[in-house]
Amino acid sequence: NFLLHLLAEELSVDPDTILDFDLFAYETEKGSLVGLQEEFIPSKRQDNLSMVHSILTAAKKADADNRSLRDVPHQVFARQLLAPGWVENDAEAFWHSLCTACQRLWANTRVPRSSVAGVVITTQRGTLVPLDAKGQPLRPFIVWMDQRRAQQIHPLAWWWESAFKLIGMRDTIEHFQREAEANWIAQNEPEVWKRTDKFLLLSGYLHHRFTGKFVDSVANQVGYIPFDYKNGRWAPDWDWKWQAMPGIRRSMLPELVPAGSRLGSVSAEAARDTGIPEGLPLIAGAADKACEVIGAGCLTPEIACLS
Repeated sequence: NFLLHLLAEELSVDPDTILDFDLFAYETEKGSLVGLQEEFIPSKRQDNLSMVHSILTAAKKADADNRSLRDVPHQVFARQLLAPGWVENDAEAFWHSLCTACQRLWANTRVPRSSVAGVVITTQRGTLVPLDAKGQPLRPFIVWMDQRRAQQIHPLAWWWESAFKLIGMRDTIEHFQREAEANWIAQNEPEVWKRTDKFLLLSGYLHHRFTGKFVDSVANQVGYIPFDYKNGRWAPDWDWKWQAMPGIRRSMLPELVPAGSRLGSVSAEAARDTGIPEGLPLIAGAADKACEVIGAGCLTPEIACLS
């Protein structure tokens, strides 16, 4: 690895003593307008800029009593780094953080709870957890930035193998298989996977905590899962994704509903923990990046957002 040896030479250490490193490259060009009608805005780090803008805008709107931004409810997640490149977070930590933020919000706002008409949950993408038959997490969430890889790949049916090799895509499919969290758990924690009854994204887990149902939004399905992105549903039985992740069964996955549909209602337990009134409708939202695209003004098919 050229970079590894370059770092070792610069630091005057043995390359084997460097466990891991991050390399970030940043553009220095200013943003500009391009396109026939100057409808595109290429610029560096658009995802970070858009998220910061969205967060600050929402925070200022929530600051109805003219309190400083430091008083807006927030919670820092305690991520677990158990090995180089691993990033996990306890399921209860996610729920506790959400509940704490909600309770602090109620304590610092004049907005009456009776004026809240519904609830929408937006979460990070590609963060997954296995649950047992009682709906309890079997291990911490594997967070989207985690870099662990499955060591083995399961061969696909011969026609899929032949087709992907013919079009030069077999390496891409292998990358998908190694990246899939389900494959890593099945290979490295077989007892956990044997007890797995449900396999959920963070959005599906929080929806379950709010409603008691295993249901999620179509617009949240971003990750290494057997999802048909073109048609917005779980992949059909013949799809190669099921073979690429042979441990996942359809029964492990939540029911999917379109964004904007009702997922269920806030349960008594969730109302007690969050302070959100019991019985309020929980509406299907979308993952953070999809919401960012909408927030950037991409509301019609002819507008694109590069992030």
